[in-house]
Amino acid sequence: MKRLTALLCAVALFGLAMGARGAEAPRSDITKSGFTLTETLGKTTHGPFTLFNGARIRLDGTLYKISVGGDDRITFIAPGGAAYGPYQPVPGRLMRIGNATYAYDGSNAASSRPVGTRPVGADLQSASAPIATFDPLPPPPDRIEIPPETPQRTAQALDLPALPDPASTRIWSLWFAPIDNTPFKWSVEKVSGNKKDFERTSVGAGLTLFSWFAEADYALSGKSGSIVPSGLGFTGAAIDDASGFSVSLGYKRPFIREGSWTASAGILGRYRQDKGDITASALVSTGEADTNELGNVISKYETRKSSVKITEKALRLDFDLAYQYYDFHAFAGLRVQPLSSVSVSGTLPYGEDDLKLSAKHDDAIGVVFGGTVDLKAGFYLSADLTLGYETRLRLALSRDW
Repeated sequence: MKRLTALLCAVALFGLAMGARGAEAPRSDITKSGFTLTETLGKTTHGPFTLFNGARIRLDGTLYKISVGGDDRITFIAPGGAAYGPYQPVPGRLMRIGNATYAYDGSNAASSRPVGTRPVGADLQSASAPIATFDPLPPPPDRIEIPPETPQRTAQALDLPALPDPASTRIWSLWFAPIDNTPFKWSVEKVSGNKKDFERTSVGAGLTLFSWFAEADYALSGKSGSIVPSGLGFTGAAIDDASGFSVSLGYKRPFIREGSWTASAGILGRYRQDKGDITASALVSTGEADTNELGNVISKYETRKSSVKITEKALRLDFDLAYQYYDFHAFAGLRVQPLSSVSVSGTLPYGEDDLKLSAKHDDAIGVVFGGTVDLKAGFYLSADLTLGYETRLRLALSRDW
């Protein structure tokens, strides 16, 4: 009986020992020396990688950590903590990792190790295990050839001839004009009057700096003929004892010079004012009846005088053609006056009434002829005659300085 009992105890102890060994046996043989992951779309194969708990692999530039669970399934953990899995590591298993899907292939197995146990020093082995192999970096892309920049198109400058320099840079002038007349067309109220010149005798001075010039005139005397047509009951109606002034500013320079010929063009603005007295005799009634008792009223001429002021603003264009022959300089020119504004301040006396006067300067075109003689030592004597928009004869002495 004692022997039987001892035999049963031995059998029980043997069974416990075998059970303990069975608990240490591996549940599956998943840990291989190498595995690969193949993209399902691009068919690009990554690996082989070493499979163990804590291994790190790189897919498309992202480093993932492998975690092996107790049920033999593997999980891929991204750097931010995102987990992909767990997946069963069987050949052909599709695994979604990151933004791509891969097919698992563990056919590169060469050795195995139990997964469900953690032998002594497992943490050290995990820490010192080699990092999984990585795919080589792709070659850098070919450089894109940038075509050369198209140069900006520029218009070629016109080969224009340079303007000639002025003949003189600094000149002063003094002149006397025995004839200096301006034609006006007069009106009295709404009735057209005569077309009469306002006649002057004037003196003036001018200064030229390069192409700019300024002029000033003073009218020593001024007068006008009768501005009222006959048949209106007037006699006289003329302006006399007048004086006035004018100032001008302009610019003129040559634009063509060929040999002895020179063509010039310029512009001038002028302000002119004249003051005088207008005297008119009109037939007015005395209020007395004649002696023949017919009821006729006696009339007589009555003379009255009033002041009048004439102001003109004008813009003029000058075009000249000159010829130089030794010490003699001759020229002819065209004068165009596109703008002219005339205002009259004053009235025409008519008995006990005062009639409004107005005038306009409607002759816009004129011509000028003249010549200059070089007197040496920088002095010049010149004369010019203007006809058309005005009538003026001028004698001048000039000098360079």
